[in-house]
Formats: sequence, C-alpha cells, structure tokens
Amino acid sequence: MKTILTFTLMFILGLEFSTAQDTILYMNGKMALGKVQKTANTTVYFTPDNKNTKIKKIDIEDLFSINYQNKSMVYYYAQDTAIGNNMNLDEMNTYVMGKNYARVNFKSPNSTLGGIVTGAAGAFSFWGLALPVTYALIVGSKNPRFEIDEKIKQEIYSNPVIDFPTIAIEPGLSYDAKNDREMKAPIFNEPLFQEGYNRAAKDKKVKNSLKGALVGFTAMIGTFVLISVGR
Repeated sequence: MKTILTFTLMFILGLEFSTAQDTILYMNGKMALGKVQKTANTTVYFTPDNKNTKIKKIDIEDLFSINYQNKSMVYYYAQDTAIGNNMNLDEMNTYVMGKNYARVNFKSPNSTLGGIVTGAAGAFSFWGLALPVTYALIVGSKNPRFEIDEKIKQEIYSNPVIDFPTIAIEPGLSYDAKNDREMKAPIFNEPLFQEGYNRAAKDKKVKNSLKGALVGFTAMIGTFVLISVGR
C-alpha cells in the first residue's frame, strides 16, 4: 500500500488547517485545531481553537497523530497485534482518514427524518422506543453510498503529492522522511479508506436516527400532554 502521511491526506481532501496551529487527529477520525500545551506519558494537554480556553486532557490511546505548527508529525498509533492493532501505520492512516472524510462530508437527513417518524409512532403505539431503536439498527447495518465530490476528485488527479516511503512507526516519534518522490494518490480508491468511511458513516446514520427518534418521541408525548390538559 502506498505510504501517505496524514497532512498530505488533509491537503487532498480539501480539509482546512492553519499552519499557525497544531492539528490533532483522533482515532475516530475527528480532527481538532488548537495548541498542544504539553504531553505526558498517557495524556496530551490541548487547548482547542475556540473561545473556550480551558485546557482539555486527551488520552493518547484516543489519538492517531499530532501535526505541529512547525510541520513536525508525531504518531501515537503503533501496530500491536496483542492489543488488536492489526494494521500497520500506513494502513491505519488511510482508514482513519476515511473516517474523517465521512465525518466532514457525509450527510444523512433521511435517517434523522426516519428517526422522527418512528419515534413519534413508537410513542403512539405499544412498541414505545423499541420501534425507533430497531429502525436505527437496520439503518446502521446498511453501507452508505460512497460519493466523491467532483471538485475534490479533480484536485486528486491534477495535483501531485509527496510520498514519504520511510517513517518512524514507534509512538511518540516524529517521522523521518527519506527518498522523497512525487506520486499520484487516488486515496478514495483505497479499500481501507472506504472501509473507514463506511464505519463512520454508519455511526453517523445511527446517531442521527436516535436523535430524530428522541425528538419525535418527545414531541408526540408533549402533544398528548397538551391535549389532555386542554380537555
């Protein structure tokens, strides 16, 4: 599999990140901008780039990498089959970026609408919350359609990116790039990228369904209460 660094993938996917900030990439694909205050053996202390200046503690087990503002990259994931980390660094990098792409780009309004309908129906029937929960499980079992934005696709095939064939794979070590060369990177075609995308998109569909169900269920119960009081 082609070796593709996290910051390179950010560029390909059109994700915005500032060179004046540190970029944290979580194992679940979430990306956060801000400032790393300090690192300890098991914890990273991070100030998010928002109005909330409170320092956030992050368990390093939840982190894939940190891209510092000075362009150095630190990886916290390491392949270890004894604890279930079966993918090597490059494979997990591709998988996590698939998750990130789904978190940013995948929308599931129909799942939310379906949740609202089944939630309301559950409140009105014998089944209660069992109906929307069943719906959420069914929705989450189906792979979402994978679509590539044409603008991003054009960027992939028209802009060469840099491949670093050799990088340090120990957690907490910066990468060591050697023999830099240009390459084309159709990352969307990678099975692991699509697998990561499907995983995150399914999770998003389930969450949207459950949120919609809560809204529908609560709205229907509230309607019953108002009708009862008005009588």
